[in-house]
Amino acid sequence: RNMEYKSWLTKNGLSFKNGNINVRTGDENIISGKLDWSKSKNYDYKGRAYLEVPFLFNQNLFIHFKEFSGSSQFSMVFRNLPNEEFEAAIRSTTSGKIIHDEFGNKNEGTIQSYFLLNGEKKTLWVKREKDKSFIRVKRVRNDEVPRVIAENKSVQRSSCSTIAFTEYSVYCWGDVECVTYSHTSYYIFCTGDRNDEKIDDGDWGGGGGGGGDPSPPPPINQPDTCNTAKAMEATSFSSLPIFDSAKSQIQNAASDGNEHAISFGKNPNGNVIKSEMSTGNEYTAPIPYIENVIADFHNHQNVNPPTAGDIYTFIDKTLAHSTYETRYVMTMNGTIYALVINNLQDAIDFNTQHPRQPPIGDFEPDFPEDINNEINEMVQTGSGTIEIAITYILSKYKTGVSLMRANAGGQFKKLRTEVINNGGNTIYISNNCQ
Repeated sequence: RNMEYKSWLTKNGLSFKNGNINVRTGDENIISGKLDWSKSKNYDYKGRAYLEVPFLFNQNLFIHFKEFSGSSQFSMVFRNLPNEEFEAAIRSTTSGKIIHDEFGNKNEGTIQSYFLLNGEKKTLWVKREKDKSFIRVKRVRNDEVPRVIAENKSVQRSSCSTIAFTEYSVYCWGDVECVTYSHTSYYIFCTGDRNDEKIDDGDWGGGGGGGGDPSPPPPINQPDTCNTAKAMEATSFSSLPIFDSAKSQIQNAASDGNEHAISFGKNPNGNVIKSEMSTGNEYTAPIPYIENVIADFHNHQNVNPPTAGDIYTFIDKTLAHSTYETRYVMTMNGTIYALVINNLQDAIDFNTQHPRQPPIGDFEPDFPEDINNEINEMVQTGSGTIEIAITYILSKYKTGVSLMRANAGGQFKKLRTEVINNGGNTIYISNNCQ
């Protein structure tokens, strides 16, 4: 019956209609996989007929990545609908030391994530080392914990902990191209009633997960210090025509000597949309509201990177909106920076442990006085720049935020600062990701 599935895929498979998948690796190469129909297998799950077809990458079922600890396998899973039609999803299965507990320790486990051909995330299964079988996990962000507890009286805050794990998402440009990339996701895993989310008829599962037991080969344990997946996400989004349009709007408006801002969101169809542009003053601009916000973009009327105010309000917005991911900042010489979250709990802790100074007049909130003094010392006596100093502060104080900058090719790379001893003097230099 494979011919029926192939025919359906050709008509309804969007970017996967030819049976190909593109996976972006940490070194920004694209690994192409092809469906191997000869290895397809049928199975039943919850009374529904499924067909699983694996992707092969240079005749290999598994991909090892240098940027994180784990190995992954991809399959396309078809299942029958009541009207004798089909629907399909991509299933990624990743195993290794990929599950992070609330203390930052990495533990063995397997993550199985389903997403539709348009990139929409569906069922998520987790199997930790201590679990006997897969558990269906609800995708709950850290900032949603109060709502989870309020909705379910039997769940106490103490029974919920953060699980950070490497999974995959699909980023699509209409029906033209889809790229699959790895990234670290942070969700709440609650014991008790929410430990094993109720399984419903719309869930994807069976076969190699949700009751099965996939066993990829041993992972390669090489931590990603460059936040490669986040950098790729920032680069991919900034390559969209709607981003270029916003950039042109802001550049043209900046001649008035003020800051301007535009927000990006998604409409009910999942398409990226942008807000009207706001106008502020020389030092700040109000960030416009938009439904399902995913990013925002504003300019600086100087050559400095994102400020303390940009960082604090970025963390605030990340906590307030689970869909929000990136803040772009463009300087007056055209340099574009991106702020991304790499550890949400660290960001929450930084907000609490190092509260901002309130804004004065037209200015934004600022770092506490001790951090500002440290920045000034780095710049004045440590041969550092404002960019080097901000990058160092973000790392030293475990802000959970990474600062990235677009290179000449438009690719975002994480900025890093190295501290060296030069004849008894402390010097701060760039050691940026390449």
